[in-house]
Amino acid sequence: MESAADFANQNKIFHVKAVPAAIGSIGQTLGLIKRFYVALNIEVDWDSLDPIEWSAAIGEWRQWRNGLAEGGSLVWQKGKPVLGTIAITVLTAAVKDKIKLPGKPWS
Repeated sequence: MESAADFANQNKIFHVKAVPAAIGSIGQTLGLIKRFYVALNIEVDWDSLDPIEWSAAIGEWRQWRNGLAEGGSLVWQKGKPVLGTIAITVLTAAVKDKIKLPGKPWS
């Protein structure tokens, strides 16, 4: 669960509201597990999980790398149809003068 919280904290810049919610959910789950351990008389010594502050996250290179990687894949995924349309338009413009289309039968 700590690794999930670390992963969430590494993506704070582009998921400002989701990171605290995710870490809060992880914290609640850890609290339930801790109560279960205490009921079994098992000692637990976990650190509390806190979301990274946005102002601190903005200065970390890892935050930017993760955000740009995520944004780049999203742009590529959403941009493929646009690139296809641009390619067809450019190809049509380049070829239209080289291909002689039949004239209209009524002209």
